[in-house]
Amino acid sequence: MVIAIFIQWEINLISAQEIILMPCTLTKDSFIIDSTAYLLSSFNPNDITTTPSFLGDNSFLVSANFPDSNQVDIWKLDLADSTVSSISATTVSEYAPQPDYFTPHRILFIRKNGANDSKLWFYPVSQQNQGNALFDFPTDLSIIDFKQLNNNEIGLLIQDTIELHSTSPHTYKIIIFNSTAQNSFTLTNKVLPMIQSLDGNLYFIHQIISSTKYLKVRTPGSKRSLIITTIPFDINAICPIDENNFLAVSHTLIYYFSKKDKSGWLPLIDLHYLGLKAIHSLQYKDNKLLIEGQFRQR
Repeated sequence: MVIAIFIQWEINLISAQEIILMPCTLTKDSFIIDSTAYLLSSFNPNDITTTPSFLGDNSFLVSANFPDSNQVDIWKLDLADSTVSSISATTVSEYAPQPDYFTPHRILFIRKNGANDSKLWFYPVSQQNQGNALFDFPTDLSIIDFKQLNNNEIGLLIQDTIELHSTSPHTYKIIIFNSTAQNSFTLTNKVLPMIQSLDGNLYFIHQIISSTKYLKVRTPGSKRSLIITTIPFDINAICPIDENNFLAVSHTLIYYFSKKDKSGWLPLIDLHYLGLKAIHSLQYKDNKLLIEGQFRQR
């Protein structure tokens, strides 16, 4: 299935969950975000589009469900030829699609078949077969997100299941899985539900107590993590620009932090003016920001 993408300069929203793209520039001593926003999810105006990722210079992967569908499928958005193509069309739901950085023409995503039955799945972009599970995983744990770290290691964000009707909040931990050795270890517990990776490094927020949050990094091959800086505000998303520069989001306000600057977290831009209610994820590549946001209903 191929349908045309409609890219809008002025955001005119129907659904509450959208994907937008914003130009940006990293200079020697600052990070500049252009106020122009491009709506990428207008192909699905009446339902939800989530978990975007960069596929190429001008192409993206997203998860989307439609009003007449009972499951979430993976779609490819291509700005070069203004098309949207269905990648998966199955009887179960798929989330968090990402390119396989070490196997060409293959993507990875989370396939869910029930509340706690989640598997990390690999799938050929050519759709020549239905793909397969990357590894067997216990069904009492739920995979929320994942990041490829190198040809062998994958960082998994895990939500521990809780008793039905329990009032306890969800708890999250990070597991590092080695696909070659088929083994894993728990990197840390008490993390917020957000992870990012860059150049083999895994970035996450460690919340030891409610008032103390740290941006941390786990370097390739390590069984420990290092503190980069504290997070002095409520945080929705993190985004590494490079090993020295980072973005973080509090509600709709984007902050910038540089390890080379002693100024701490600096507010950059509040995307409330676009109609945003909250930003759920933020990714950077080649002077572009890919944003998943929740918008105020009109």
